[in-house]
Amino acid sequence: MDTGIDQSGSNIARLWVKACVLSALANTAAGFIDFFFKRALSVDDHDIGTFTATTYVALASVIAALSFVVFALLTGRVLERKLPRFPMRGWIVLHGLIGFVLGVLMSFPYDLLIETLVKAEESESLSSTFVSVFAVGIGAVVGAVIGSAQALILRKIAYGLGLWIGCSTLAGICALLLTAAMAYTPGAITGTDVPAATITGELIDEATGFVASVLAGLILLPAVLRLRPR
Repeated sequence: MDTGIDQSGSNIARLWVKACVLSALANTAAGFIDFFFKRALSVDDHDIGTFTATTYVALASVIAALSFVVFALLTGRVLERKLPRFPMRGWIVLHGLIGFVLGVLMSFPYDLLIETLVKAEESESLSSTFVSVFAVGIGAVVGAVIGSAQALILRKIAYGLGLWIGCSTLAGICALLLTAAMAYTPGAITGTDVPAATITGELIDEATGFVASVLAGLILLPAVLRLRPR
């Protein structure tokens, strides 16, 4: 009888990579939608009102949540081929909550942080080494927290979750290092300083985000292949 469970490493790997690429594309689309709302609401103006700021944070949080839900749907379809009794509903709810929280954190605090780092770099008050260490620390924490939350969902149905958390931590470090490098040195590719608020800056941001998302997914692949049903 066909149980729908697929333990073929090559097939799972192919499906996982495909899911990560499609998820990264969805995340890129979400980024452009967020940019559209940011421009429409003039969020980059420092004198915006409380209502406008609250509206943008709400929109950004919902957009991020939907992006994470797409990730959950795509990756969940792969994981349920490998693990019987895979909790798809819990997986989707968890990622929706993660996306919403990150949307709140990244709407204003993240932009303010990046702006502060860039200004500090221009005044030579911060070194690239400090920014790298900072990115590693934040990336490790975010990756470990997300990986641990995912492991809680999977703990009753799978073995191999230690590697999952470890790979998630590494994925967070690499993704944030790449993102911080591009935000900290906007002229690294173009040869000129490109403000993030411009279309060109947004294209660079989204291209970086796409690569970071796919890279994070590839780093998680060994953990996906190591998972074994209980």
